[in-house]
Amino acid sequence: MRAGDLEAAEAAVASLLAADPAHAQALHLGGEIAARAGHLDIAASRLDAAARAGPDPAILASAARVHWRLGDLGAASAAARRSLEARPGFLPALLVDALARHASGDAAGCRERLAQTGLPDADPMAVEFAFQAVAEIVKDRRRVFAADTPRSASAACPTLTVVTCSVDEAKLARCRAALAATLAPGFEHIEIRAPRSLADAYNGALARARGEAIVFLHDDVEVLSPRLDALLARALAVADVVGVAGTRRLAGPTLGWGGQPAMRGWLVHGSSAAGTWDFSALSLHAGLAVGMQGLDGCFIAARTAAARKVGFDAATFDGFHFYDLDFCLRAHRAGLAVAADTAILVAHASRGSLGPAWQAQAPRFAAKFPPLGREPAQPSHFHAVRLASAGEALRLQAELDGFCSVLGSREG
Repeated sequence: MRAGDLEAAEAAVASLLAADPAHAQALHLGGEIAARAGHLDIAASRLDAAARAGPDPAILASAARVHWRLGDLGAASAAARRSLEARPGFLPALLVDALARHASGDAAGCRERLAQTGLPDADPMAVEFAFQAVAEIVKDRRRVFAADTPRSASAACPTLTVVTCSVDEAKLARCRAALAATLAPGFEHIEIRAPRSLADAYNGALARARGEAIVFLHDDVEVLSPRLDALLARALAVADVVGVAGTRRLAGPTLGWGGQPAMRGWLVHGSSAAGTWDFSALSLHAGLAVGMQGLDGCFIAARTAAARKVGFDAATFDGFHFYDLDFCLRAHRAGLAVAADTAILVAHASRGSLGPAWQAQAPRFAAKFPPLGREPAQPSHFHAVRLASAGEALRLQAELDGFCSVLGSREG
């Protein structure tokens, strides 16, 4: 099941249940497998049978979640209450009860329950439960938390320069097509072939950029959000530098080194070429989060004047790593507002690699910014779900944004 082979998982569970139809653990696991496969009636039957064997709070919470997905709010609330009786304060049960209250029109009761959950900085398993529950809204083709109309931009759109470095014409063509679909005509696109390093290439682009704002974009990134220019106008009216994923505590050579509570942002891993869309959430915070010390370099936008003041350190970082963390940390320390914005959604074909090239540059970063990296890395998690299309990714973004608004974890 964890490997994604639901057919093999179902076969294994069916064998267990054939030998013992009342096997509580097999019924529980079989219910989870059926739910993940979208067979909700089978999932509900199995989980209800497992719950009759004893008041296990986890089984009852799972049953409540499936009944909520089926629209049986009475059964969902009843199972959630039984779970909470067995384990008071159990977060998954509180969450499903909140969702059921929201679906029944009890917005105040929903907010009250969500306040009790302690999200978004609760136990990672609880955050995963919440994230998957919101993703199921999209997979079930429903609309629960998403706003009726998207948030509009009030700031005037700046003139824009986009910088992309590449040695792969196919990647560059996909990137270019996505930009043409999301930006108004007239933006400047600086395409740099086979650069010596990203820092060197970006410094060169900064020197000749004509736009009031500049976007540094990897060639394997496709912008999914419509009207990127309007989104940048709103974000850059508040911040000097904006990305899609980052941390407020850059304690070492990776974004996650400082721990989960400092992380912000949402990102899709995949591409139109591969046809895969894995939505990853670094946290259950939405909106524009200012105070970032590091951003993922796949997408970084900035006021051009601010970016020129900071510049990229091409002497120290003469490869394709750490140019982004170095730039953002120095911008933050210079007093610039560095932010991560969940309103901007992009698909990045690469998940990054800590290979030999990264290993060679990491000591330079640590030497430049002591004592970064001297303390042990803190736990961090990426919560991810595979979706069927880029459109589903945008719908999940909207549901998460609305969920975080109800939760009270919307920033900016």
